[in-house]
Amino acid sequence: MYSKYTKNYEIKEDFEKVFSNFTKAILFYKPKDIIDFAINYFTSLEQKVPLEKILKNKKYSNIVKTESTLQNEENISEEENTK
Repeated sequence: MYSKYTKNYEIKEDFEKVFSNFTKAILFYKPKDIIDFAINYFTSLEQKVPLEKILKNKKYSNIVKTESTLQNEENISEEENTK
């Protein structure tokens, strides 16, 4: 009787990779609010924007600074010094 109500769902091939990367991001950033983090994480994937750009205004314990971020910070500090 139970098998009458079961439904087979198609799972996309890349689901395992996406879920694995999301899990790694949670372990790395250690968010207090996982749902909020998930919204930001999947928004960054959808918009093809680096996650760090979306998280820059939020406080997470391990925001990675990419090389371009470091260069931007150097340029900003140089501009502040010339003022």
